[in-house]
Amino acid sequence: MFWQATFFSAANSAMAFYALSLGRPAAAAACIAASALGCLFAGMVRKRVSESV
Repeated sequence: MFWQATFFSAANSAMAFYALSLGRPAAAAACIAASALGCLFAGMVRKRVSESV
């Protein structure tokens, strides 16, 4: 689950750079927000797994 969230975040970061290169700042902002949510989710999953061990 952690790696899936990390991959999701990295993919959204890449899409944000691509959207910026196309001159679409609103789309890039949406990708950055999704990337931040992916990082937050990955952190929550990692914390919960470390607490359960």
